[in-house]
Amino acid sequence: MIRETHLAWLGLYKAALLEPDPHKMPGKIREANQALQERLLELQELSGHYQEKIEIGHAVRNLHVAERMK
Repeated sequence: MIRETHLAWLGLYKAALLEPDPHKMPGKIREANQALQERLLELQELSGHYQEKIEIGHAVRNLHVAERMK
């Protein structure tokens, strides 16, 4: 299940960054950010998972940059 959750946020993150329609991109960014925040809450209860936490941090920053560039 942990792997599925990781893949869920990763898929939403990629979809947001690769969205070609600038009108749809803000909604996809919000959806990805929500999934990232939910996953971070899950990871707070688990030990380890340092690499995924780092990946999430990078993803949050990248989405923030994409949001500002629109």
